[in-house]
Amino acid sequence: MQPQLTFGFPFLLLASSPLAALSFRPAAISHQCHVDEALKGLVNKPWHKYDKALPPEENLLAALTAAVEKGKKEGRKFLFGTSTVAFQVEGHSSGDGRHDSVWDAADKKAGRKPSEGAGFHDKFEQDIAKAKDMAFDAFHFSISWSRVMTKDNKPNHKGVSYYQRLVKAIKANGMEPIATLYHWDMPQGKDWRVKSTVDDFAAFAEVMYTGLPSVNTWITIHDPYAICHFGYHQGTIPPFVRGGEGDVEKCARSLLLAHARAVDVHRKKAPKDGGGKKIGFTLSLASDHPYAHPAGKGRRLQETNYTTTEYLRALQEPSGEDACIEKGIDFYGYDVFEVHAASPAECRVACQGHDGCLFFTYRADGPDAPEGINNCYLKTSDMGRTASEIGDVLMSGAAECSQGGLQAEILGKDDQGRDALDFQKQTFLDPIFRTSVSPLVSSGGGGWLTAEEKTLLADAKPDFVGIATYGTLNGASDQSVWLRAIEHAPLGKALQQLQKEYNPKEILVTQMGLVNAMEDYLPEKALLNDQQRIWYYHMTMFELAMAALHRGVRLGGMFAWSLVDVPKAAVQMSSGKVGLMSVSDDSKKERKIKESGNWFKHLIRAVHECVKKGWSCNAAADNLLLKPNGMAKAPNMPYEQGILPLLATAVQKVEGSGIAKPFMWGTATAAYQVEGGWNKGGRAPSIWDEFTHAEKAHNGHTGDVACDFFHKYAGDMARMKGSGFNAFRFSISWSRLMPHGKRNQAGVAFYKDVIKATKENGMQPLVTLYHWDLPAGLDWREKSVVDAYVKYADLVFSEFIDHVDDFITFNEPWVFCKLGYQLGIHAPGVKSTADDLKCGHHVLLAHGKAVKLFRSKYQRKGKRIGITLNHEWRVPHNPSDPKDVTRTQGAIDSQLGWFADPIYLGDYPKTLKARWGKKMPVFTPAEKELLKGSSDFFGLNMYTTLYESHEDGSSYERFSVPIGPEAASIWLYPAPFGVAQLLKYVQNRYNPPSIIITENGVSAVNEEYMPNPRKQKITLKDSFRFGLQYVDFDAPERPRYMKESAKYLGTLIPSVRAQIDTCKLSTQ
Repeated sequence: MQPQLTFGFPFLLLASSPLAALSFRPAAISHQCHVDEALKGLVNKPWHKYDKALPPEENLLAALTAAVEKGKKEGRKFLFGTSTVAFQVEGHSSGDGRHDSVWDAADKKAGRKPSEGAGFHDKFEQDIAKAKDMAFDAFHFSISWSRVMTKDNKPNHKGVSYYQRLVKAIKANGMEPIATLYHWDMPQGKDWRVKSTVDDFAAFAEVMYTGLPSVNTWITIHDPYAICHFGYHQGTIPPFVRGGEGDVEKCARSLLLAHARAVDVHRKKAPKDGGGKKIGFTLSLASDHPYAHPAGKGRRLQETNYTTTEYLRALQEPSGEDACIEKGIDFYGYDVFEVHAASPAECRVACQGHDGCLFFTYRADGPDAPEGINNCYLKTSDMGRTASEIGDVLMSGAAECSQGGLQAEILGKDDQGRDALDFQKQTFLDPIFRTSVSPLVSSGGGGWLTAEEKTLLADAKPDFVGIATYGTLNGASDQSVWLRAIEHAPLGKALQQLQKEYNPKEILVTQMGLVNAMEDYLPEKALLNDQQRIWYYHMTMFELAMAALHRGVRLGGMFAWSLVDVPKAAVQMSSGKVGLMSVSDDSKKERKIKESGNWFKHLIRAVHECVKKGWSCNAAADNLLLKPNGMAKAPNMPYEQGILPLLATAVQKVEGSGIAKPFMWGTATAAYQVEGGWNKGGRAPSIWDEFTHAEKAHNGHTGDVACDFFHKYAGDMARMKGSGFNAFRFSISWSRLMPHGKRNQAGVAFYKDVIKATKENGMQPLVTLYHWDLPAGLDWREKSVVDAYVKYADLVFSEFIDHVDDFITFNEPWVFCKLGYQLGIHAPGVKSTADDLKCGHHVLLAHGKAVKLFRSKYQRKGKRIGITLNHEWRVPHNPSDPKDVTRTQGAIDSQLGWFADPIYLGDYPKTLKARWGKKMPVFTPAEKELLKGSSDFFGLNMYTTLYESHEDGSSYERFSVPIGPEAASIWLYPAPFGVAQLLKYVQNRYNPPSIIITENGVSAVNEEYMPNPRKQKITLKDSFRFGLQYVDFDAPERPRYMKESAKYLGTLIPSVRAQIDTCKLSTQ
């Protein structure tokens, strides 16, 4: 049955909620309303930050699609690829005539057999097929120099033949091959400090160009900084040279000239085969992420990189927190620094070669940091220590040094005065792009370049610049921190600076990957479910797409590293479990696709589908783009631009479905929360009066006066007249209408006046009989309350049936039973283990009997009765874990199913019966029949969404990333996608004839300290600050002021109707 979907927005409308609610039944929209342009505008404008309130895949999908489209318009082919590295994955170390590389020599020196890698040499055909199945359209691999060239640097045809077969397999699977000539695996016996290595490299390059003519994209050198710095200064990778005089300069000079020679050979001698050839090199950018400082109080903070040079300058010129952050952004994510201990010397020696001692990335956390640059809480990514002054000890893992009173000196550079950015700029970027030669290359043993070499460099400008970026997790405690930090990934800023300074024709992200130390210790099932890696790729790719869209970066593609797991020793990192596929540790090297591999498959296919369809709003585009993702608010862009067409289509669809009732836009109040007049007009006390008068409510608040709706309802209704609302939901105070079990004429007159005012102001009333305020003396644990309620309901129907079309028997029975009769934090304050079950049982019977009375005595055309249930939608913390899925369903049954199952299906959920056993009340056959089908519509209150885990229970966070933005109420994290999923669940499980979203709002900040509410752009009346009108509770007259949210709705809702009237929309 096609449901009628109606919105009641009490208190404060959550602007994205309408879209979320509508997206479960997407409708096509014609082009006549220019919806294409509106949606495209939403995607093609920068977003302030990643919007956690929305399904993350959808934001990413929209951003990637727009980036691909932008690249196409600018003449670039955008590639989604994966990558491998020869010495990490190939194995077959002595096959094809291959001789030892420096990595093999390292293994032998350490007493290990040469690594068999991931067995890629023998399994490349199946691996390439798996990569294709993941939807990648490009494959990036590196070449083992010692496999294709003999010891005397002559061609080894068997080795070349292997790479020919590899390229053939790549192309046969519809992917584009991209080859790197040198990724760190120097043949044993060669040395980058020796000038002849440049000639050997040029010869090696020519062999490969000739042997692989169908490869159109070549990378000469991967990460020259790592080669020279780690290989010839720190000695942490082969050839393990530690700090010799001029070694780094010699290495840098050779790499620069080797690249230039390889480019020269490529452009002069490489087979053209129709053109399209290009060549470049790859640099690395750091992606370390910091611990959050305790001053941040657990909130996600803006994190900013500092070069230590800038840090020292800032220390001398403190100018406040804002200047601290602003100054830091100019260096955001672009630099890698080293920290060296100045003394004592033995500690420096002890720390050499340990990243934990030497490398740190500094960031400043705000806005909670006190003013002054010295208090910006600068600290290290590895240690989490404060580095607010020069004298801090910054050595991790060297406790004996720090205990000795070590005074650390922050130099920000290595012993030769370099940092990573300087090195890469001076070694490759400046000489090639600016034809300038830095003293780094020319002095210190590197040697001045000859005129011929300068000319060679001037002609070696690359066709693209490759970028490699990695994330690291070094322990369980790091995981949440990393995910928290990567939301504001520095990569986009770094690429923007690279593009601005050197203006390369294209930037390819040739490697991006996550190293997670914990994965070495995980069982296979957990290893395959690599959610952290998915999040890494997710955030990184989102940042890259946004850099392409809004930072001027000419992005040509991105490549996931690595396709397969690699041996730990082959990456010189904390774990080798870096792949999209796992590899067994035995000789079989069996592969299993991880969740990250499956994730890529679905994502890339969706992007291609979206690009193929363009931006037209057909059914495919609806599924891909019109979910809540696209509605992240862009700066200076009204929400209406995106949601108006959707709302107009949904309204037209509902109203054109044969249902007589118009689509309802409503607001709401609850009697005890707003009325006041607790002892006026003949009203008797309720259990909430007793509860609050006993000072059991927060801060001693009561509802004695509340918003004084009892006296001010007429003005409140008048103020809402221009809002566009056509419905008003309010509840009746049982103890006002029927004090002590008897009809109260003053109460009847009051509610008739409210109904009259509602209608006079263009709204239809929806009346809730019970919103928690049970008359004092009654108790939901007693069965007698059922008959008392039916008697009260009879009075409501008889008095108001001529003026009201829609009645709601109960509002949120789960809340007042659970919180009032188990936890004791709501009225009547009962704490027990099973009384909530009695309460719920009697409420259901009261509902059933009231509905039977209504249908037998008062039913007529256009009149309806139903119930409103609340639910915090649940999402499995790990959707791949059956225990989490089972736990999630149990949580849904315990809240929503407790009442919805009996009303729509005739009995309690089986999970509740199994859980509570004999404590669970039992319905008789007659009672089941009474309840089943006892609601003409499904009233639904939904505010937040939770993750559900069999280990940790319910949570608003996953990997410390909140499911949505935190509201003023600690329990409220609006997540519009949860509304959509909940609606789909309700429709599929219960198939109600109509769904009314009777409540959906968000609490505003505590406004007690706002000096003048009329001047505040803060968000019908304030009950715990959910309101559309601000109420000054300190003033006896309780004055009201319209909030911006009310004004917004006053523009939006009439605009929807205008859109329908003026724009020819078609639905399907």
